[in-house]
Amino acid sequence: SNYFVVSIKFPKNKGGFTSTTYYQPLFRHVADYRLTNQSLIQFNITKQLAFTTSVNYFFDFNPPTGVRQSTFSINNGLLFTF
Repeated sequence: SNYFVVSIKFPKNKGGFTSTTYYQPLFRHVADYRLTNQSLIQFNITKQLAFTTSVNYFFDFNPPTGVRQSTFSINNGLLFTF
């Protein structure tokens, strides 16, 4: 599998953004592939508290019968570091 990563830190320690995308082709049939993306953005509220949003996406060009071709989710949360 191949992957691509983007990572950005916001100025003044205000948070950051990270995104990783994976590409997994079936080598005997390159048009059949899977694609996965995991992204996270974080906004620091204080030194110990942050708001986060993560996005996950999965795509399968040729999934098994009865399985969705793609899935997508968004999750929000608070991160407390001590």
